[in-house]
Amino acid sequence: MKRLACVALALCACSSGNSSDEGPQADEYFVDCAGTDAGTGVTSDENFAAFINAEASNRVKNELCNSPELTSPATTDKLSVQTPPSIVFNDVPLSCAAAPIRPRTGFRKVPRQQPGYSRVIEAVLARMTTDAQAHCGAISGTNYYFKILPQGGTSALYTAMLSVTQFTPDAAKWQKAMSGRNGQTVTIVIERAIFLKGDINQGPFAMQPVNFVVGQ
Repeated sequence: MKRLACVALALCACSSGNSSDEGPQADEYFVDCAGTDAGTGVTSDENFAAFINAEASNRVKNELCNSPELTSPATTDKLSVQTPPSIVFNDVPLSCAAAPIRPRTGFRKVPRQQPGYSRVIEAVLARMTTDAQAHCGAISGTNYYFKILPQGGTSALYTAMLSVTQFTPDAAKWQKAMSGRNGQTVTIVIERAIFLKGDINQGPFAMQPVNFVVGQ
């Protein structure tokens, strides 16, 4: 038991030293899990990090019938520097006959056997994780990663994590992103992934990028 206590204390010491570290953050979250008690129908910074990790691992797929379909703004519209547009998109293209894929859950039903001391350590770790990330539980459901890129660039001008298919960016954040872009072309990309208990279960699937001219 003394050895177990030492292990637990060591784990706590390591965790407390990193408790202030933050992962990648999107510019906005719709609907942020911090503002609701629900575990579904929301999004989080953890899910945003999952999209970023998937991109870094080249796991983003381009599958038409599993990718979002932008409906507004229209491709002929200009994006205003001052006024953020209403962004509307379909979960998947309406033209696709097949129903969108849903989470697979069978692979998680695996019997677990572990000694008593291991369960104690797991409980300590779970408690530390809960304390460090008390604003969010593990999220299941569909999330979307929206981003605007400069033409030919990879560093996003604006990012949003979404659990909804319609939103309007914050005016101040939008103006900051579009500042100095009048007359330039920017690209909208939306990725879609289905999460199961905090992990990407299907996807991400990226829509074909759409270019827009920025105007007054």
